[in-house]
Amino acid sequence: MIIIDTSVLVASVNADEDDYEEAVGKLNAATSSGESQFITYGVLVELAGVLSRKNGKEFAAEYVQKVFENFSILPASDIGQTIEFFQSSYRKLSLVDCEVILASRQHAASVLSLDKELLKAL
Repeated sequence: MIIIDTSVLVASVNADEDDYEEAVGKLNAATSSGESQFITYGVLVELAGVLSRKNGKEFAAEYVQKVFENFSILPASDIGQTIEFFQSSYRKLSLVDCEVILASRQHAASVLSLDKELLKAL
């Protein structure tokens, strides 16, 4: 089981991103692995916001729909636990990062990310 982070999805659709090739390669490898791929609800929301700012709302809406259709969405985590983890986190982690970390622990899943702070916290 693999949880896909926002950073990989954003970089994979923007060829001008520094991490574009790495993101596309990681997504292709994850797909080829045969493992189930998931995103969290927070990742989907964050993706829509980031892509709206970078690529415009129309593009963001289309891509978010594709992601929704192609990746399973994990059931919502306990938001209270996620907020508590976010508050106690000493790293530069976003609330969505904290949600991904907790989901990976709960489901014994690996995380596909380009976010160095998130990867350090796993």
